[in-house]
Amino acid sequence: METTLATVRVSRRGPGRPKTRPRRLIGDKAYDSERTNAWLSQFRRLVVRHEHLLTVYLGFFHIACAMIALRQL
Repeated sequence: METTLATVRVSRRGPGRPKTRPRRLIGDKAYDSERTNAWLSQFRRLVVRHEHLLTVYLGFFHIACAMIALRQL
């Protein structure tokens, strides 16, 4: 979330540079699940779902989760 907030630019009503630190922040409860879905959408095999067997699909899902976790380290 910090990297997302670092890119926020709030425009002013008049002339001048946009503000980089908003006075308040409004977020929804589903922010973390929306972010997880975005990470998982990078794996085409999960998005398109080529696998017909649920066990094979779940295997690729767990591999994708492990790769996402390792990238965050």
